[in-house]
Amino acid sequence: MDNVKMLLEKFDGRMEDLCYKLLMENSENMQAVFEYACENYFSPPDEAKIEVAKVFTDDDVFMCNTLYKDIIWALIDSVTKQCHYAGKSKTDFYSELWDAFCKHFDTDKALAFAFATTLYNIKIPYNYISMPIKMETETYHALCRENVNLLRLMKYVYACEYIQKNETTSLLLTCLDKAKTRDAKIVLLSNLLDFHASARGEFSEVSRILDDKIDFGFHDKLKEFFDFINKEQQE
Repeated sequence: MDNVKMLLEKFDGRMEDLCYKLLMENSENMQAVFEYACENYFSPPDEAKIEVAKVFTDDDVFMCNTLYKDIIWALIDSVTKQCHYAGKSKTDFYSELWDAFCKHFDTDKALAFAFATTLYNIKIPYNYISMPIKMETETYHALCRENVNLLRLMKYVYACEYIQKNETTSLLLTCLDKAKTRDAKIVLLSNLLDFHASARGEFSEVSRILDDKIDFGFHDKLKEFFDFINKEQQE
């Protein structure tokens, strides 16, 4: 892998062109090269010294983005979840993902583009932490009811908009610590994620279950705040 390591550290050019070069030069052990690159590439080289031949034009990249990007992301998401539920290793994950790419893309350029796109995906490098916990809907709803006061407190903390994020998270952690069981903490966090994603002043599950919407007067302000943050991130 010395040559692959050197290219990743010093290449000059498009990532798609680099991945095409790696694909052409490592056909017999491509899965191993794919795994190594995904595990070891994090940012463009500071001192680019090795020029990579140009294979992809701007039109090629645009076309590949249009035709393949959504499929690539869907495959990464699907294989990641399958491997998490099966408790599979990094090598198994990269092997299954590369096999999926080979089944869906029948040209070298499409495969190289899939390779390059994978390196920028937030799910890469692959990690297995532990088996995700699934929960019956009835159990989830019951835990929401049992912990509704903590959910209200967490909503309140979120709505207060402290200057530092760690002020908010310290109080949210205090709320979580008050939960009696790990399952209760899981439900609290899932509602918090939903609350953050929706950027509204309500926990949708609790509101739907209890029909108990609590207005702290910050709803519109919170929505404007998250709209601003999302806009900044997109720009």
